Amino acid sequence: MKELEKQLLNKGFRNETLQRMFNAKQELLKLERAMQQQGEEKKRQSQTNRKEFTNTATPIDPALQQYLNSIEILNRQTLPLRANYNRKVQEYFKGNDNL
Repeated sequence: MKELEKQLLNKGFRNETLQRMFNAKQELLKLERAMQQQGEEKKRQSQTNRKEFTNTATPIDPALQQYLNSIEILNRQTLPLRANYNRKVQEYFKGNDNL
């Protein structure tokens, strides 16, 4: 590699230099393939999940579920605003429509 660098700097880019670069690339690919075959590759490998999931959670009591649903409905309802605040909200949204 160092010799190739020196040749590039001193003699410039030639067909001989190109051939040496190609040969060096081939040698590096051979070394990489050999490392992979030996199992020394440091890249991550995927593993499939072989475990079965069993849900151990108990179902929610129907009364509790109904209570939670009623709270959710309350959270979704809009709160009534005083007339002056309602007007200001409408003006705000109308003003943003022009942007």
